[in-house]
Amino acid sequence: MKSFVKFALTSVGLVLILIGVIGIFVLTQAQDFLTKAVDEVLTEAFGSSASVKLVSLNPANRTLVLHEFALANPEGFAPGDALRCARVELRLKPRTFLTDTPAIEMMDIEGADIHYRYELGRGTNIAALARTLSEKPVEDAPAFKVEKLRCRDAKIHFSANIIPGPDLALNVVTIRLENLENGAPITTAQAASIFLRSVLKETLTIKGLLGPVFAKIRGEVDEFSADDEAS
Repeated sequence: MKSFVKFALTSVGLVLILIGVIGIFVLTQAQDFLTKAVDEVLTEAFGSSASVKLVSLNPANRTLVLHEFALANPEGFAPGDALRCARVELRLKPRTFLTDTPAIEMMDIEGADIHYRYELGRGTNIAALARTLSEKPVEDAPAFKVEKLRCRDAKIHFSANIIPGPDLALNVVTIRLENLENGAPITTAQAASIFLRSVLKETLTIKGLLGPVFAKIRGEVDEFSADDEAS
């Protein structure tokens, strides 16, 4: 009898271990699939190569987190990333996802490195991305409300094809936005464009910018403001 009980417990233990191993394998495969799918969706939405290292869900906190998000320079600029973020946390409002206007309570961007690339005749990569994103068609693209957007302690890096020497890294003030587009539903591309345009404006407050770079960014900000007034 004792040998039977021992055999039964051992068998149950092995089954539980096997179930656990299978569960880990399935979860890993699902995670890889989800990450790849997010890469493809973001690249399509932004019109420039985008990637994440990991996507995690926390149902208890109602959050979706993109870990190590990267967005490449637009076409025509030197190869490299325009934006890298350690984390992009989206705090969701689940009840709204059953309505016509799903909402994100908070879009929290952490550990951001923004790599400005200024090229003669093209301007800055950040403005080029913001422009491209704002002009992307919105038909058939998922739209949602963004109640708050926050980016803390982002670092700005400058490089240019007319300025010799190493990149210049500076801290930029925290960006806080509320009710993007006055609470109207927007696409992922539009949300990114609004964020990058806010980065352009905040960059003008940084001391020590070289004259040609400051003048170009000032002109790009004015162009966006003129477009907003015209619309």
